[in-house]
Amino acid sequence: MRSRDQNRSGVSAAAMATWEHVPGPHQLFAAGTWAAGGSGVVARGRSSGDAQERTVAVRESLLRRHPGGIPRCLRTVSPSEIMSSTAPAAPATAIPRQRGPRWSVKHLRLLGTMPDGVLAGMIEVHESSVAVMRKRRGIAPYRPFRPMVRWTSAMDALLGTETDRAVAEQLGISISSVCDRRRGRGIPAFMRPTQRLVTWTRADLAKLGRATDTALARDLGLRIAIVRGKRQSLGIPPVTGYREMVWAPEREALLGTVPDRVLALRWRHSEASIRRRREQLGIAPLIVCAPIRWPRRLLDALGRVPDIVLHRRFGVARPTLQAKRRALGIAAYQNPRRHRWTAAHLRLLGRLSDRTVARRLGIATTQVCRKRTALSIAPLAQATRWTKTMLAHLGTADDGVIARQLGMSRSAVSRKRGALGIAASGTTVWTSAMIALLGTASDSVIGARLGLHPKLVGRHRRARGIPAFAE
Repeated sequence: MRSRDQNRSGVSAAAMATWEHVPGPHQLFAAGTWAAGGSGVVARGRSSGDAQERTVAVRESLLRRHPGGIPRCLRTVSPSEIMSSTAPAAPATAIPRQRGPRWSVKHLRLLGTMPDGVLAGMIEVHESSVAVMRKRRGIAPYRPFRPMVRWTSAMDALLGTETDRAVAEQLGISISSVCDRRRGRGIPAFMRPTQRLVTWTRADLAKLGRATDTALARDLGLRIAIVRGKRQSLGIPPVTGYREMVWAPEREALLGTVPDRVLALRWRHSEASIRRRREQLGIAPLIVCAPIRWPRRLLDALGRVPDIVLHRRFGVARPTLQAKRRALGIAAYQNPRRHRWTAAHLRLLGRLSDRTVARRLGIATTQVCRKRTALSIAPLAQATRWTKTMLAHLGTADDGVIARQLGMSRSAVSRKRGALGIAASGTTVWTSAMIALLGTASDSVIGARLGLHPKLVGRHRRARGIPAFAE
């Protein structure tokens, strides 16, 4: 009776484990005897009727695996050597073949019910393997449902007394919820003593425009935005490293004869000012282009290899390659593996999601999206079932906050709120104290104090007819 440690061909499991490093043909015909030469392989040890067929098949398989020639390690081996324990050991560089994780029905049901990292730790696989399997089956990632924050008077009293991060950590909620709630109630952001209104002296104002904003902010111990805002409110131009350009006839005569970049470095002026003067005089720029040598290998590869590959191989720009190819009447490279769209395939676009169509046709999702966009076909709108609880949240907070809590996109929330005619929340409420600050300092300083963008402050100031701050 044959032992359990032997396979059907009579070779022991230990001997087969010794020869795991040998390519596929040796595993297929491990019971035979191999006689490997420089260019031919002969299989013996079985009936001679199919020896020639097996010789040709094994030789072709080995040559496909080793295009440079069959290695010397595939020498003549007899069945007795395979059965014995003195068989040559596998080389140290042999790497065993790794198999992917086996997914059971229980594990597949857990996809999307928990984060990919948690599930990967449970089944002892990499997180990317879980993500690939989840995307392959069209399962959305796990998004926990966050309940709406019910704000009390005690919680509102903390807004503005500390930074939004500190208040969020104290209340145990997200920073975005604290920020949206504070802006919705018109409460200015918390500012440290170093960020409050700055008292500008005459000596400090005299330095504006004479030194760079970065150097002046470093000397005064202020932020660059405060110095820049003060300088802009007074209409003082910034300091540049270039002097005022005086256009002499000698300099104008050089325009167009030397590249703009070279003249900018020579005269220590910006390239934009030189280009502007040259365009005012109607002088064409000087284009320095070295002649391109077209080797025979490059010309033969036009149209047979993508232009991007030739650009990386020969260093020739893609527009130059395209112009040369069109001048020679050579069509662009067409990928033979490119998907051929049939009428049945085109009918799926817009009726199913791009990911589903890509998985069904066996192509990339970007290729499906590109084809659908070229045909002006709208994507499949994922229908969302809105419950009464979900509809009650619309308009109570910012759309982004509600979208994160409901696990959907912000555009879906905004679209549903607009369809129901519900006004948006989170708009800035200007109180009398906030309006009184407008014009007393620059918009950037007021914005930093109120926690708003300077453009929003300037827009509201101009709408109320309040002039800009000026000393």
